[in-house]
Amino acid sequence: MANNSRSVKQQAKTVLSLVAALGKMTRTDKQFDDLLASLKTRRWNLCILVLVSLFFMELPMFVFSGAFAVPNIPHTCIAATSEGPTPEEHPSTSPTSASSDPANRTLGLAGDDESCSLPGGSSGSCTSWVFNNTVYGRTLTSEFQMVCDRKSLRGLYSSAYFIGGIFGSSLGGWLSDRFGRKKTMSLGIVGYQTTAIILPWLPILTPVFVLRFIMGFLHPCMVQSSFTLVMEVFEERWRSAAGILIFLPWCFGMMVMAGISALVRDWRWQNFFLALPWLLLLPFLWLIDESPRWLIVRGRHSEALRVLKRAARWNKTTLPPVRDLQILMEDIRKESADSCATKRERRWQKVWDFLETFVLLIRTRRIRKITLILFCCYFITSMGYVGLSLGGDLFSSNPFVYVAISGLVEIPGATFTIPLVEQFGRRFSNMAFYLLTGACLLALPFIPTYIEWISMTLALLGKMALTAAYQVLFLHSGELFPTEVRTWGMGNSSTMARIGSVFSSFLVSVIPSSWSIAPFIILGCSCLIAAWATSLLPETRGAALYDTVAALEAAQSFKGDKEKRRGGGDTATHHHHHHHCRHIVIAKMTKKSMNSDLSLSLSLSLSLSLSLSLSLSLSIVI
Repeated sequence: MANNSRSVKQQAKTVLSLVAALGKMTRTDKQFDDLLASLKTRRWNLCILVLVSLFFMELPMFVFSGAFAVPNIPHTCIAATSEGPTPEEHPSTSPTSASSDPANRTLGLAGDDESCSLPGGSSGSCTSWVFNNTVYGRTLTSEFQMVCDRKSLRGLYSSAYFIGGIFGSSLGGWLSDRFGRKKTMSLGIVGYQTTAIILPWLPILTPVFVLRFIMGFLHPCMVQSSFTLVMEVFEERWRSAAGILIFLPWCFGMMVMAGISALVRDWRWQNFFLALPWLLLLPFLWLIDESPRWLIVRGRHSEALRVLKRAARWNKTTLPPVRDLQILMEDIRKESADSCATKRERRWQKVWDFLETFVLLIRTRRIRKITLILFCCYFITSMGYVGLSLGGDLFSSNPFVYVAISGLVEIPGATFTIPLVEQFGRRFSNMAFYLLTGACLLALPFIPTYIEWISMTLALLGKMALTAAYQVLFLHSGELFPTEVRTWGMGNSSTMARIGSVFSSFLVSVIPSSWSIAPFIILGCSCLIAAWATSLLPETRGAALYDTVAALEAAQSFKGDKEKRRGGGDTATHHHHHHHCRHIVIAKMTKKSMNSDLSLSLSLSLSLSLSLSLSLSLSIVI
């Protein structure tokens, strides 16, 4: 009886502690969102949004520059003799193979490997080619002869950028959480602009790949820190709209890239003219303030108060009393795992902080589930998006028109998502977008090759849906991760996206020459997997942002206990067996939680492994 009494007291104490943790979480998070609402969304917030969006407009011009810098150009092998012609002497000579003419291309086939053997039936491999440069002009493909045995270099041009993004995603997220959103974003933008100006004037191929790697490394430093900054300075009712509109200039960037590439058909001048205008925006970086939420979490209350006062002045609103603000900031700081930032750090402590922040993403059940699912979704979404962006020659004989229209269809994909996510939520909207993309891609192999406009329409429809899925995914993940690990979590998610991009750049340039419909099948099935994974995520529409992982877990635990109390009866039988079965119940619950996480991990790993295995097998055959 005494043991039963102690058990009841212990359970009551546990429930009370969960209620207190949930109440504290709700109070601090809600109060800060109320503070942002009192500041209103006016000049201060919109200034940050517009400037960040303008810098985002430049990114797709270099992310997808491979569509025009390293295209699959029709080419003809020539005998490498002292009297024979060279590619430099006849840069615009048309190949004799009719199948390499753009008008004769079929879905998924671009006539890449017809001219890898010596003419006249001679044995051996070809070492010199004549390129048809009438469509693309001067490219890296013709300048450095990236065909036949060297065709993988075309994929490497884009992959170098994405591989740099793999390293930049994780480290950039940590830098943003450690040193601030604004500082990380500003350094990334300045470095990116400098590299973009230098790259087109390099005479050797290897340094071009190195600078592409550096640009890819700096890319996530800008995107993650600036996106997180925008999310943290907007009030809750406008947060989803801001999180989607911030990427709207990306669509215009793709159209501008297609237009400039069509007018200036030289890859060096293309890159130079694409980078030059954004140098004029660098002085405007000083107008952007640091995130007050991040400053509070890091314990820098005086700076946070200064930023909030500036925001109130710009928006012509009034702040609550300073004393109330200081109490709120201290409450948020106490919840954060970053409260140890006020202590004196040793050299080894920096490494420990780096590892500790990563462990936070997988330490507890709910954040581990969120992390695994988002990793899967980011990998699949990026793989499909990059494949549809770089594979223009698989869907149309005019790559400039395809890229321009693909940028155009991203506008409804980026804007129509605003009312959808507000009406139907993040989870249901993304599931619908993934299913639509998968259906379009899986239908492509059944379209007759002579009806090119249908194939192009399905590809563009699939890209529009996948663009919308990317917007919602970025918004959803920004709301799922707590403040103390938000940028770090999104950084690691973006790492998975970069891995998917690396894989996709080779998927659309190497595999189609062996099996033309392989990219459509792999990408389509992967999108169906992403739809299933998204159904397992919690909905965040109208919910306050969590500041700490502890608050996230406390909220879930409180909900679980509440449901169990509702489901359990107060009968005499239940009371009689409670003491004898409580240890068994606890053991079963623990085992069920572990099995649930293990099943989820295995399912997601198996899904990704199937896609990778199929594609890698095809690559080996090639």
